[in-house]
Amino acid sequence: MSVGGIATGYVATATSRQEPASQDVDLGKQQAPSADYVRVTGFAHTDLAIERKTKRFLETIVETYIPVTAAEWRRDQPVAYVLKVTEKQPSCRSLRRRRRHAPRTPGRR
Repeated sequence: MSVGGIATGYVATATSRQEPASQDVDLGKQQAPSADYVRVTGFAHTDLAIERKTKRFLETIVETYIPVTAAEWRRDQPVAYVLKVTEKQPSCRSLRRRRRHAPRTPGRR
């Protein structure tokens, strides 16, 4: 039994607000994309996700990689698409620094 969910989303994103020209790819049909950006429909295997943490001075960057496959995919088959989720978490040190330098409310000590 595998845990996961249906994933539909962009494999890559553009830096502008304009949606890039893209192609719909259904992983169940084993299509090869012909565009630089694709909209993928498949199964997200959250139970196979890999997480990587990078600590920097005032934050921790957490990158999670989730394989996205066709519904009938088996573990002995290769994975063609991986969804990358990036999250920035402030460190405790940066939270203390923000509190220390926060503007004071008049009338309060």
